[in-house]
Amino acid sequence: VQDYSLSINALASSGTEFSTNNPSSGFLGAGEIHTVNGSYTRDTGVLTVAIANNPGSANFSISGPSDFNSGTPFYGDSFNSSVPTGDYSIVFDEVNEWNKPADRTVTISLGTTSNIVAEYTKQSGSLQVHISPGRAADAGAKWSIDGARWQKSGEVLNDLRPGQYSIVFKPVNGWGTPADIEVEIRDKTTSKATGVYTQATSGLRVNLIPAEIRSKGGAWSIDGKNWYGSGYTLDNVI
Repeated sequence: VQDYSLSINALASSGTEFSTNNPSSGFLGAGEIHTVNGSYTRDTGVLTVAIANNPGSANFSISGPSDFNSGTPFYGDSFNSSVPTGDYSIVFDEVNEWNKPADRTVTISLGTTSNIVAEYTKQSGSLQVHISPGRAADAGAKWSIDGARWQKSGEVLNDLRPGQYSIVFKPVNGWGTPADIEVEIRDKTTSKATGVYTQATSGLRVNLIPAEIRSKGGAWSIDGKNWYGSGYTLDNVI
């Protein structure tokens, strides 16, 4: 005849933890066989994962211990559940024109809650355009990417979506307008370009009359130094 108190040992195998339920104590009489059931309970904690500013198509996957989610990685845009203890890996989707959050790893312990809040950030770049020569800028030369909002030389446009843009230049009286410039905007980068105006020039042609004066050495000049015959065209006067 003997009193007894039954204990079950704690068990941890390959990172998978179980809690024990000590079944009972009792009195065991002579010649008796007393059957007692002892149980193990899988340790759990709580895991929550959320995307703070979901761009509309972002999901993530969660992988964990072999007994998590029936052995299949979770895939979705939010998660809040009791999960088996152990190590978890959270991988976020790539989304066009957005910077995805860093992937995460987290260890869930017995009775704890782990909260993961991830945030996508919009990709954007900047554009700076200079106008040359400075005299053209002083005369009113400007640039634009839409032909409506004109920017001065050296100004910077921020928060532009990545991609191809066409820079156009504003016509200025007395100056030749630069051809459009194609530029690529990249995330977290300032792209730069320069538009070069050419100053318009004029020519001057002088016909001397009467005709016979030409054979007598008639000539013309604009500086009193350089002389030209009748009918000569002087380029780049201004």
